Amino acid sequence: MDPASTTFTVLAVLGGVRMIGRRSILPAALLTGVAAGLAIASKFSALPVLAVPAVAALAVVWREVQASQQTPRRAMGACLSGRSSASA
Repeated sequence: MDPASTTFTVLAVLGGVRMIGRRSILPAALLTGVAAGLAIASKFSALPVLAVPAVAALAVVWREVQASQQTPRRAMGACLSGRSSASA
């Protein structure tokens, strides 16, 4: 199942990149989570791919905090609701 695992891993990384590059992160976050889950389901050794959505989410929150000087909790809420003040 190496081709399937590789496909889903690349899809998860693509979703993580889209999370960082887009203003609205919810569709990209869903893509990243589903792809990471499918990669792990197809081959358990793909477990480190779970770092992709975590690192992407931290990068999005960090960007929002730096752009608007909000607390991290408020920044994450703003990112999830699509009210990001960062221009991406």
